[in-house]
Amino acid sequence: MKSRTPIIACGIGILAMGVLLIGAEPAGQSPTRWEYAMYVESPGNFEWHGAIAHIRATTATFFFERMGFPTDIEVSARSGRIQPVLFNHLGQQGWELVEIAGEPAREVFWFKRPR
Repeated sequence: MKSRTPIIACGIGILAMGVLLIGAEPAGQSPTRWEYAMYVESPGNFEWHGAIAHIRATTATFFFERMGFPTDIEVSARSGRIQPVLFNHLGQQGWELVEIAGEPAREVFWFKRPR
């Protein structure tokens, strides 16, 4: 029985090291760089402020066209479908909603995505 003890201890040690190494992050990874943008919505005004693009429109349909979204979807301020359709499309482009700030007549939605 004495001869098995060192072998069992070595096996446990190897197993523990394997678990630690599997969970460790690779060294030398650079931190994620983010791109930020915001969407602003108020009555009769739809805006997208990105690092490069700035898009403003007075109707949801015109805004979607300028953003390059599919225009076969019926959208209007009264339907309440603007935000879900917009957010789904932005999510497909890698944007993640990170914060919502609002006032009674103006909502601001902040997005980020990896560069």
